Amino acid sequence: MDVHFYKTRQVTFEWLFRAWLDAMGGRPPTSIITGQDLGMKKTIAKVFPNTRHRLCLWHIKKKFVEKLSQVYYKRLKFKKDMKKCIKETYKKEDFEERWRLLMKENGLENNEWLQGLFDIRESWVPVYNRGTFFAGMNTTGRSEGINSFFDGFVTHTSNLKEFVMKYEKALKRIVKRENDEDFESEHKFRIVNDHEFLLKHAAKVYTRNAFNKFKDA
Repeated sequence: MDVHFYKTRQVTFEWLFRAWLDAMGGRPPTSIITGQDLGMKKTIAKVFPNTRHRLCLWHIKKKFVEKLSQVYYKRLKFKKDMKKCIKETYKKEDFEERWRLLMKENGLENNEWLQGLFDIRESWVPVYNRGTFFAGMNTTGRSEGINSFFDGFVTHTSNLKEFVMKYEKALKRIVKRENDEDFESEHKFRIVNDHEFLLKHAAKVYTRNAFNKFKDA
């Protein structure tokens, strides 16, 4: 990356974060999630020194396909075990032990990219971030939801003025969908057999989507 461009990005990030801090009355965020941008990382550490900075798990997982295609596609067990290692370990020691076993079983002990990820594990693996409030923003689904929130409204060429206007449109779309869903839940009867007493009760207290998930479970 061009040095001048890199420095310009850092200056822009710093201006943005300081403007945000000023707008919030000088109160920094408890936590923040970003992609693996070195300039942003340095600026966050400078402007928000006490904020817990976490890398987006969704973007990291996307790179597994690119960086480990020879293993990711040929060994389905590796993909399944890696998912469990990342998302289903509840002690730091357990994660580290599972990770080492995975590397050994698949001959990846010397993979530089994976070693680099392990070195910064505290910035992206869920078990290392459970002590900080992230409002549930720790899964792939959440990240995809945030990205899709602006689909069709904002592009990489949108300026700040357009962003504000299109954000309002995107928000109205979400509100409309929620209102439509509320109407469906309140006015459409869910078909349940007479002997399914638990489902009958669930139909009365759950929204339509929640009821369908409960029914399919």
